[in-house]
Amino acid sequence: LIFISENEKKIASLAGVNLKKIPHRVLYNPVEKISKVPPKKKGDKLRVIYIGTLDYYKGSKRLIELAKCLKKINAKVKINAFGTSPRHKKWFFLSRNIYKELKKQVIDLGLSDWLEYHGYTINPEDEMLKSDMLIHPSHYNDPWGRNIIEALSLGLPVITHGKYNIFVRNNVTGLIFEEWNINKYIDSL
Repeated sequence: LIFISENEKKIASLAGVNLKKIPHRVLYNPVEKISKVPPKKKGDKLRVIYIGTLDYYKGSKRLIELAKCLKKINAKVKINAFGTSPRHKKWFFLSRNIYKELKKQVIDLGLSDWLEYHGYTINPEDEMLKSDMLIHPSHYNDPWGRNIIEALSLGLPVITHGKYNIFVRNNVTGLIFEEWNINKYIDSL
């Protein structure tokens, strides 16, 4: 068996997989080393990026909560969210597009100066290179994944939460909180 993290290995063990009898190994997602992040110009907004599926579980709607708080304090922060939403059915015959719903909410709430949903990007690394940090506000409390590994390979700090601190280490590679706390996220931005 091959696991993509120590946490996945632990989950398999807790599910009853006898790892003493089955050959196994943890093999982390590989990423290529890409050039350094260009420096931010003095006076620019902090450029925060979210890359992931736009759905409840990955916390893409939490970005709206964050943007509301950023607007309230008039923070010099802009969150650029990249990703697509899976097609969900509202009723059995009506398709729901979360990406369009989130984009409309941002406009309706007047949050465009703090948050923008861009949709799918073919070059997430290019978008990360234009950013100062990555944010990962997942409902799963999963502080790992391809987006985090790629951000770290570019030297981008990551703000996330969960108990698995193999990738994100406080004040070394970013900030990791034990659980979702909007005030801690806002204070760290």
